[in-house]
Amino acid sequence: SDPDYETRLAILKSKSANKTPQPSRELLEYIASAIERNIRELEGALNLVLARMRMRGKTLAREDVKLILAQINTRQQKIITASKIIHKEEKR
Repeated sequence: SDPDYETRLAILKSKSANKTPQPSRELLEYIASAIERNIRELEGALNLVLARMRMRGKTLAREDVKLILAQINTRQQKIITASKIIHKEEKR
């Protein structure tokens, strides 16, 4: 089953503990509330946010994080799987 909000937040806090710049609690809470499916996706989102923070040399606004997470969701919708190909071929 998917991890609950408190577990996701604890994971994010643990993974970002020694990172510089340090993401704010608000950003971690936002990521934990936006990414509900699995731990890999949660860590991937955190890594993208941390990379963007390092590039800018400062923390990000919530709106910046919202855009990053929207890009993740868009990317996932474009993933091609064997079942999608089979399903499309069956429609022909």
